[in-house]
Order: sequence, then structure tokens, then C-alpha cells
Amino acid sequence: MLVASFLSWWYGAGWRWNASRVGHRLNRTSEFFSLTLLVKTLFSPYRQISAGAVRGNITIQWRAFLDRTVSRFVGFFVRFILLIVGTVSLAVLAVLWMSWLLLWPLMPVMPVLAVIFMVIGVGA
Repeated sequence: MLVASFLSWWYGAGWRWNASRVGHRLNRTSEFFSLTLLVKTLFSPYRQISAGAVRGNITIQWRAFLDRTVSRFVGFFVRFILLIVGTVSLAVLAVLWMSWLLLWPLMPVMPVLAVIFMVIGVGA
């Protein structure tokens, strides 16, 4: 009765719980890096105090234009690097967690296989 209950949980509710946990972890990683926000603001100025219209002579306007342009370049590169790091992290975690989900059904059999391999001398 206990073994049947364990196997029922392992291949039913336990597997579904792990699958939802994997989705939750991947979602948290995506939110940690704010990937959607980084894509939306990729070409926005980076930490610029005033990005609005500037009034004044041509020198002041030219300086404001250069400030905004440099700020956009800096913002692009910082966000782009964060996008790359976040995407690579998300991909690595997805591969690891999917491997976990694929190995989940085999785990109850692993101790039995380990004893069999030990008896027949595999790995010695």
C-alpha cells in the first residue's frame, strides 16, 4: 500500500509539482533580469536627468543633443549586455531544469540499478 501510494505520487502529483516549480523558476529568472523591460527600453537614454526639449542657443542645443545621443549609446550597450547575460542564464537553467524533469521518472529505479551494476562489476 505504501509503495503504491509513493509511486502514485511520484509519477502523478510529484511530477506535476516539479513541472510547475520549473516554470516558476524560469519565470523568476526572467523577471530577475527584467528581459521584457530591457527589450522595450533598449534604445532609451541611460540614467539621464533631463531628456526633454532644451531651449537656448545652438551651443546649448548641440550639447543637449550630444548628451542624449551618448546616453542612448550607453543605455543600449548596458541593456544589450544584460539581455545577453539574462538570455544565456535562462537557456542554461532551462536545459538543467528540463533534464531534471526528464530524469525524475528514473530516480526511483536508480538505487536498484546501482546495486545491479555493483554486483556485475560495472565501473570497477
